[in-house]
Amino acid sequence: MLTNKKLKRFVSVVTVASLALSYAVSINVAVAASLTDVSDTLSDSAPGATGVEHKFAFTTVSAGLAIGDYYQVLVPDDFTNVLAGNVICADSASTSPATVNLVGDYYEVKCEATEAIATGTKLLVITGVTNPVAGTYTFTVSTKTSLHADIETSDLVVSIIDDVVVSASVPATLSFAIGGVDSGTTVNGDVTTGTSTATTMDYGTLAPGASSTMAQELVVGTNAAGGFTVTVQQNHNLKTANDADIDAFINGAPDNDDHLWQSPAGTLDNELTYGHFGLTSEDDSLLAGDEFAASSYKGFSGANPVEVMYHGGPSNGQDPHIGKTKVAYTVEINALQEAGDYTNTLTYICTPTY
Repeated sequence: MLTNKKLKRFVSVVTVASLALSYAVSINVAVAASLTDVSDTLSDSAPGATGVEHKFAFTTVSAGLAIGDYYQVLVPDDFTNVLAGNVICADSASTSPATVNLVGDYYEVKCEATEAIATGTKLLVITGVTNPVAGTYTFTVSTKTSLHADIETSDLVVSIIDDVVVSASVPATLSFAIGGVDSGTTVNGDVTTGTSTATTMDYGTLAPGASSTMAQELVVGTNAAGGFTVTVQQNHNLKTANDADIDAFINGAPDNDDHLWQSPAGTLDNELTYGHFGLTSEDDSLLAGDEFAASSYKGFSGANPVEVMYHGGPSNGQDPHIGKTKVAYTVEINALQEAGDYTNTLTYICTPTY
């Protein structure tokens, strides 16, 4: 049982404790308000990236800035090349030039108000920054009084992470086909007089003074970015077993230009003028820019190739002058052309550029 003396002492201790507890609960702690919509948009989040732009956006809510107050962003010193000259202050018309100071583990990036700035969404941009190694980094964005007390503040976290390399492979494609052309088909202004196949052009028996024309159709499909070129060449002039030949258009002396068809002159003792063999193409966009005029021909110069088709990009094998064209060959003799069976071989070469 407690005596009166002990009871008074106990009550006194309890009373003191109660007073102490009441005092502790009544203490007020000042806490800064938070900025809202705080973000940092990086132009490149790859580790070690240089010339990176950090675009800090934030909204002030509780109060604007008075003269002398300032915006501040604390940038971890893991990021480098944080320079005052690379800072664009929010409300630039109302702020003095930015300052940057390295304090502890952070760069203090400050923009001071030179006149009152209302609440609202703000922007502070730092350019030319070099990213650190991969990881997460905490930035602090604040508005502060001229006496450096926080008005509003918020932290944000930025992740520096390796780029994702996207790769894919598209196989190169090329299809090249040669087709026959029927008699009576107009090719670059002239009408064919016989029907060809994909592998033969049989002129039959040639009549002096009458030109004979046959043609073939070329079809190309490819996904080559640089397009393709088709050339044709002969192994030799139309020739007999005993080496008599029908010479190249014109009179065995072809040049790089195309010419309207001319009949062989038939000059006695000048076998170059006894017969002609030449070609024309209806493709109007050759690479060399020397397209064949209507009813104009070139002659083969030995085994040298002649360009007959070109397109500067992918082709679907369907559209004229892009994926397909016709090439015609005309032969004409006069009465002096030596008798015999004449043959040669034509070779087409399609060269894509990927």
